[in-house]
Amino acid sequence: MNHGRVFALKQGRLPTRKLCGAGACMLEYSSFSPEHVKAIAVAFEDCLRALGLTDRPSDPTVLVIARRIIELAKQGECNPALLRDGALKSVMT
Repeated sequence: MNHGRVFALKQGRLPTRKLCGAGACMLEYSSFSPEHVKAIAVAFEDCLRALGLTDRPSDPTVLVIARRIIELAKQGECNPALLRDGALKSVMT
């Protein structure tokens, strides 16, 4: 797993990821359990790999993927495969 893309957990607060590129920055905080954090990180990495974006952190699609995974996680989803599939569906339609 690319540690530059892994979500950081600090005092029970998870920065969803700071993405800066093409003028767009996102830093949002939410509370997630350690298991949730792992699922989010796995889903995010899997999405980037599936879309061939592992070396393109400034691609706008990366931000869309991150936001969708966090949105799904906030709704209670903690299965990495379902998080991944939901995020991929949002960029494939």
